[in-house]
Amino acid sequence: MAISRAMNKGQPINDQAHEWRVIMDDKPTPEEREAFSAWLEDDPRHYAAFERAITVWAAMKRLKYEHRRRQRLRIASWASAALAATVALFYIALPPLPEHMPERSLILETA
Repeated sequence: MAISRAMNKGQPINDQAHEWRVIMDDKPTPEEREAFSAWLEDDPRHYAAFERAITVWAAMKRLKYEHRRRQRLRIASWASAALAATVALFYIALPPLPEHMPERSLILETA
């Protein structure tokens, strides 16, 4: 079924190339490899279209990685800001400690 979609002559070459990229990335069967070779030999534009499909896929993977990396940095920045704000609130809200703490002792009486 996947081969028939990739070999659809009515479909634009770039779309066929993207279908083949998916098929070839997913452990193709010997029949799929043979059909892919036939597709590449069928038209000189097929090889260039397949190379573009690979390039587009690689660029999309890089963008996805970069997006995730930026999300982690953004979360880390917010966490740092929240921690700083919490420390500042405690510093402001707590009463100051006296300069000299009085000595306290505990006397236990025995019966």
